[in-house]
Amino acid sequence: MNRIAVFTLLLGAAFLFKYGVDNDWFGPATRVAMGIAAAAISLLAGDRVWRRGQTVFAQGIIGLGLALLYLSIYAAAVLYQLVPSSLAFVAMSAVTGGAMGLAVLYNSQAIAVLALAGGYLTPPALSTGEDHPWILFGYVFLLNLPSLLLARMRQWKALEPIAAAATILLYGAWFNQWFSVANRPEGGARFRVELLAAG
Repeated sequence: MNRIAVFTLLLGAAFLFKYGVDNDWFGPATRVAMGIAAAAISLLAGDRVWRRGQTVFAQGIIGLGLALLYLSIYAAAVLYQLVPSSLAFVAMSAVTGGAMGLAVLYNSQAIAVLALAGGYLTPPALSTGEDHPWILFGYVFLLNLPSLLLARMRQWKALEPIAAAATILLYGAWFNQWFSVANRPEGGARFRVELLAAG
C-alpha cells in the first residue's frame, strides 16, 4: 500500500509539473531547483524509511533521489545552459561519489549499480564534442578503482562486469571518433590501464 501511495503521488506530481511547464508557470532555473529539491526530499525520505527497516522500499526512494539529481544537473547544463559543462561534470561526479558513499552506508549493491550507471553516463551526457582523452580516461580510471574495491570487499559481483563493459564502450566510442596514428601509442596505453582498473 505504501509503494502504491508513493507511486501515485509521484505520478500526480509529474503530471502537475508537466502541466506547469506547458503553461510556462516555471522558468528553467525554477525547474532545475525543483528537481534538486525533490531529489533532496527523496533522499531524506529514503533514509527515514530505511531506518524503519523497509530496506527494499528505501532503496527505490533513494534511487529516485539520485536519478533526479543527475537529471537536474544534466538539464541545467545541456537543456537550459544555466551552468557550463565543466561545472556540471564536477557536480555529477560529486553525485556519483556521494551515491557510492550511500551504497556503502546502506550496504546496497543496487545503489552502487545506480551510482556506476550515472558515473559512466556522465562523460557522454555532457560531451562538448571535443577530444579530452586524459580527462575522460583519468575519470574512468578513478571510477573503476572504487568499483573494483567494493566488488571485492562487499562481494558485489555485479560491479565488475559493469565497470569492464562501460570502460570498453567508452573507449570504443572514443576510438571510433578520435583515434588516429598520432595518438595511437597513448590511446592503447590508456585502454590497457582502464581494463586493469576495471578488473
